[in-house]
Amino acid sequence: MTRMWSCVAVLMLIGMPARPADARQAGDPPAVRYELADPASGTAFRVYRADPEDALFEIRGGDVTVRRHVTRRVSTTAITAGREALTLTSSAEGIRLAGPQGVLIARPGDRAAGEAIRDHLRGSAAMDAAMTVLSRLAGSVSAPVAHVVSSTRHVLGALSGQPVPRPRLTFDRSVRPRARLASTRIQTTPGECWDIYAEEAIEIWMEYEDCVDTREWYDLIGYTACASVYDLRAIAAFSWYLKCTAIRA
Repeated sequence: MTRMWSCVAVLMLIGMPARPADARQAGDPPAVRYELADPASGTAFRVYRADPEDALFEIRGGDVTVRRHVTRRVSTTAITAGREALTLTSSAEGIRLAGPQGVLIARPGDRAAGEAIRDHLRGSAAMDAAMTVLSRLAGSVSAPVAHVVSSTRHVLGALSGQPVPRPRLTFDRSVRPRARLASTRIQTTPGECWDIYAEEAIEIWMEYEDCVDTREWYDLIGYTACASVYDLRAIAAFSWYLKCTAIRA
């Protein structure tokens, strides 16, 4: 277990400050906890819930929205572009696609069903629009947002069979993950939060590369499993970083 998860455990043990009572009515859109607008690419990144085990965020650009709800067990991605809407759900039980053509399900080992999902996504204007928006945003922002966008691109790329270039790591590549003794103190500076985050982000990407190197090109479930683990860890790291830096705010 890395130092990051040790810090998360400590925060849980001592208790985070109580969240203010939410006066929002049922059906209202969730409150925005963090937002980054990028005028250069015409996109926006919004976080509604930043929890390593239950994250909710979205990327918007024009009439395209990519909303992600990621827990440790299930990852749900809802894409809307114009009048087309897709919902992709990945879990240990397989992959589920709901869209204009109905519902398609690919369970582990079901190559034919996996190819059917890929074929559908390859012909989806909403998927193409989502990948374009994600690509624009990925090229305009830096870590840690860039790595959450990257993990989203890789998940969607694995599902649709679209190759995604390696992300540009926007921190010092001389930093390498290394074994550390677990720390029992809360980090006291944003710099310490960043150092731990950078190590974790590099380790996550290196393990993702190792995972995909062992897969065949046609293995939708295998590629998606690699991308999903990368995705879960990248989002958890991002959520941890937001909490680590905000605790002094």
